[in-house]
Amino acid sequence: MDKTLRHYRIYCWLNMAWYAFLCFIGFAGLLLARAADPEILPIESRGTFQMASLALVVMGVVFGLANYSLMRQPRTQKAYLAHLINICLGISTCILAPYCIWLALQWQKPEVKAYFDKQDFSL
Repeated sequence: MDKTLRHYRIYCWLNMAWYAFLCFIGFAGLLLARAADPEILPIESRGTFQMASLALVVMGVVFGLANYSLMRQPRTQKAYLAHLINICLGISTCILAPYCIWLALQWQKPEVKAYFDKQDFSL
């Protein structure tokens, strides 16, 4: 059970690093759009480029903080389900999918459910 929780923390830290990278790319895009030559980035495209960069920044901050707060959750049934949803969201990524599938299988073990005081999986 400790191994599964340790791997879940590693997964959360990997996610936070990924979202920090997205923030970096977004900030770099905003700076690039501001200083770009009109011949390289036309005025008509600048607004779209800025909105896409801003979306990367917002997404990176929101999801990065969400992963950080998930690591601080108390051991409740709601936290168990929130962690499981976070793992399942990771399955949709190309890079972390094999790790998340393994983690989701480990997360269903009775000792992990007992750790979160979750004996019954009925919703």
